[in-house]
Amino acid sequence: MTSFPSEHRFVTIEQVVQKTSPEVTDLDTLFEMWGLTRSTQEAFWVIALDNVENVKTAIEVARGGFHDVIVHVPTVLAAVLTAHTDRFYVAHNHPSGPVTPTEDDVTLTATIMQAANAASLSFEDHIIVGPEGRFSFWEAGLLVRAEAMGTLARMKRKRKRG
Repeated sequence: MTSFPSEHRFVTIEQVVQKTSPEVTDLDTLFEMWGLTRSTQEAFWVIALDNVENVKTAIEVARGGFHDVIVHVPTVLAAVLTAHTDRFYVAHNHPSGPVTPTEDDVTLTATIMQAANAASLSFEDHIIVGPEGRFSFWEAGLLVRAEAMGTLARMKRKRKRG
C-alpha cells in the first residue's frame, strides 16, 4: 500500500471570479462584457444571486476547447456556496453559433438540478449564449425552479400575487 503525504489529500479548486457585485444586472449585457458571446472556447460560468435577485458574483468554473467543456458538478455547487448564497444561474457559450442545447447540455442541467435540490440550493436557470443569440432552459420549460427554497425574493413575489 502506498502512502501519500497529507498535503496531497486535498484538491484546491481554482475559480476565476469575473466580478463581485457587478454594476450591470442585465445578464445579456454581462455576458457581452465578459466576452462569453464572442469567445472561441467554451466556458462555463456560475452566476450567484443574492436573496433579492441581484447578481452577487460571477465565477468561471470551467474552460474547454472549441466544441466542449468538462464541468464538474461539485465545482458548480462549491462556487455557489463560496459566494455565500443559495440561488444561482449557470451559463456557457457555444462558440460555433447555434445555441440549441445538446444532449450533453440537457444531461448536465438535470444533474446540476438534482445536486442543487439535494443541497437545498435554488438552481434558477441554465443559459446558453453565442453569436446567434441565447437559449434559456427555464424559458423553454426544460427546467423547473424550486419554489420552496424560501428566499426573501420568493416570499415577496408570493405576497404580490396573493
